[in-house]
Amino acid sequence: MVVADLPAHHSHPPPGALLDSCDADGIDLLATASSGSPIGFHHTQGCFQRRTVGNRVVRRVLDPKISYLSPVLFGSATGEECIGWGHLGELIQDDRECSTVRSALTVQAPEAGGLQMSRTVLVYTGRVGDHNDRGMRGAAIVGAALGRWLGVEPTVLGHPEPAINENWDVELKAALPGLRELQTAHAAALAQEDSPVFAWPRCAAAIATLPNVAAMYPDAIVVWLDAHADLNTPENTTTGYLGGLALSASLGWWDSGLGAGLNARNVILGGSRDLDPAEQGTIDAGVIALAAGPEMLSTLDRFIADRPIYFHLDCDVLDPGIMPTDYSVPGGLTLDDLTHVAARLARNRIIGVEIGEFEDHGNADVARVQAERLVSALSPLLV
Repeated sequence: MVVADLPAHHSHPPPGALLDSCDADGIDLLATASSGSPIGFHHTQGCFQRRTVGNRVVRRVLDPKISYLSPVLFGSATGEECIGWGHLGELIQDDRECSTVRSALTVQAPEAGGLQMSRTVLVYTGRVGDHNDRGMRGAAIVGAALGRWLGVEPTVLGHPEPAINENWDVELKAALPGLRELQTAHAAALAQEDSPVFAWPRCAAAIATLPNVAAMYPDAIVVWLDAHADLNTPENTTTGYLGGLALSASLGWWDSGLGAGLNARNVILGGSRDLDPAEQGTIDAGVIALAAGPEMLSTLDRFIADRPIYFHLDCDVLDPGIMPTDYSVPGGLTLDDLTHVAARLARNRIIGVEIGEFEDHGNADVARVQAERLVSALSPLLV
């Protein structure tokens, strides 16, 4: 294998190149194999790109905040292909052991800033008001997929327990010890300021996490992608489901015992379409913003402007059958839609990303593939 030079030019990629939500203009060729085919791109706006090389995938490109960290394909005397990152002409990380590395990337030292090589991945697998046990197992699967994608070992809190499937107050009492542990760990992860990524069983985990966001990043916008608004309160819930009260607790509309402080003006729902009458009234009154339908991206764009983002994803925002979830609500997003949303959000500072409502339906191989597809669709937020 021959590793080509890394020219500092802009060109359109050749036919067949994979563009994940990137405009073709202003793309830098990072590296080529001997065939001349590209293995990775960096978009001038920080857009994410990946390309398979054999059975390997370039999982990171250039983080716009770290102008001196770039991926490169390393070749070895034995013909191995190793994806790594170049820093000041040295190999500093690779995906697997390589012998006799023949080439490395030479780049300019930055004027300021520090090297960021990893992201925090925090997984919670305990009770959070579950209808069943599948979300607890699903959180572990998504967390593992995130860890593989980012090249880090997830931190796992809690352990699966039999679901209670009771009214919200019973569920909250049972979940509180674990949620308090989660809240502490989540705050510590946010304090690292490395755009941590989280995997939860259910949306009710946000009862513990969003008060942290409100306290630590009061100017951040919470983008809540969910088929449901989760704005019910104990007084108006028709189901008694704790997850349906998840967002309203952090807004201070009822007391969960885990804090509040989130300003309704800093929240926008995305893709929400299964709304109870009280929730619809809240949206119609302009208390909470909603981005949905054909204008979803433009509405998001206007609302978030250049504000920092905390992103919440409930997998049931996707069209039924795309991901294994507890709810199936027709008219959802596709994975391509999700990637377009992620790409727009990624233009802003990302405070954190949390994912919930991915269920394990019993087939480990299928669940792994589905989790990988989900993580891939979110790739603009995982650079």
